[in-house]
Amino acid sequence: MTDFRQNLDQWLNILNKLKFDIQPIAFKFLTTKPDGIDKLDKKVGLCEMMKIAQEGKAFYADEENHECLPGLFAIGGADKPYLYKSGLFGAEGEWYDESRACRRLYERAPMLAKDTVKYVAFSPLDKLSFEPDLLILVANIEQTTVLLRAMCYGTGKDIISHFTPVLACVWIFNQPYLTGEINYITTGIGAGMRRRKVVPPGLQLFSIPYDMFSTMLESLQKMPWVHPLNSPDGEEWMQRLKTKLDIK
Repeated sequence: MTDFRQNLDQWLNILNKLKFDIQPIAFKFLTTKPDGIDKLDKKVGLCEMMKIAQEGKAFYADEENHECLPGLFAIGGADKPYLYKSGLFGAEGEWYDESRACRRLYERAPMLAKDTVKYVAFSPLDKLSFEPDLLILVANIEQTTVLLRAMCYGTGKDIISHFTPVLACVWIFNQPYLTGEINYITTGIGAGMRRRKVVPPGLQLFSIPYDMFSTMLESLQKMPWVHPLNSPDGEEWMQRLKTKLDIK
């Protein structure tokens, strides 16, 4: 392992300080069967695999383990059937008004090419045996405040959430992996994840890609987690700053 393994102790220290109720996990796309980790022993949806890892199990999964077809073809493990790519499944007043609207989801959502992924691996950080592609966190509002500030602390970039009401898995797994940008979604909005009770509603699910591990860690280590303006003496801090900068 390279970057993440070298910084794993620092990550664990940071994440322990944030006191997540739901355990942070690591995820990886694979073309070959991983060593040193057991295969999942049941058939579930891709999003449900995330929950199994959050509950403490490290494992890998192949095509046989996928109970949800959209999750499987989204990560390149199967062909996209006509009913999906035409927009017919999910249209006519279900999730979308017409097939032309539903089709946009399957045309524009970030999908991985067929046969480019054979396995996926999940793990809690204390059982990690592979170099992860993604770090996945589930945060309450206070933790979210820290994480969102860390996303732009060193870059000044705006904060954008990418999501659709169905096929939430593509925005959790594919979009950050393909773009190199952190993504976050509000739990309870995605239809499939809500039905499967993967994560309690009203939280924020963050997916951090491998090329942002160092940047995010550095920001979390350097920045004040509570902005001075939101501290008990916030108003006094603002007045001192105005005086220092000679702002009337």
